[in-house]
Amino acid sequence: MTASLPRTAREVRLAAVPEGLPTREHFTVATTPLSQPGPDQVLVRNRHFLVFPGLRTLIGADGDDLPLPPLRSGDTLFGPAVGEVVAAPADSPLRTGDAVVHMLGWRDYALVSATDCTPVDDTLPDPVAYLSPGSAAYGALTRLADVRAGDIVLVTGAAGAPARPRPSSALARAPTT
Repeated sequence: MTASLPRTAREVRLAAVPEGLPTREHFTVATTPLSQPGPDQVLVRNRHFLVFPGLRTLIGADGDDLPLPPLRSGDTLFGPAVGEVVAAPADSPLRTGDAVVHMLGWRDYALVSATDCTPVDDTLPDPVAYLSPGSAAYGALTRLADVRAGDIVLVTGAAGAPARPRPSSALARAPTT
């Protein structure tokens, strides 16, 4: 592990649940103490994060029918992020300098379980490309939806950008589309 790790992190929090569209006063930036990474964690310095449309649905939602937890006043926002590992345990599959994608965006540093990080390779021309809507759809299918063999997955252009990239992400999870 690196000896000079940051002691604090900045994160964006929901200051108040808006009645309509959120504006600047509904958010705040908080500085919080940053713990040292635990045995199965890595410390990631976020470089880019996605402002995904579903976040608005989660702000102040009831949450009963949502695949992600609703956000309440005081909660830290989250979402897909691309970052660089700045500290990792010796036995971690991730190394300092590795680029990874994870779900703890909206902060400059994040302590993330190594298993919740996906290494980024050089397949795409820029690591920020991993935050495209197609990767969000893939993440929803592979991490949030309980898609099993034999399930029917509807892929439609009416769903917006996430439906456009590759239906093959659904096909890999469920043979019936």
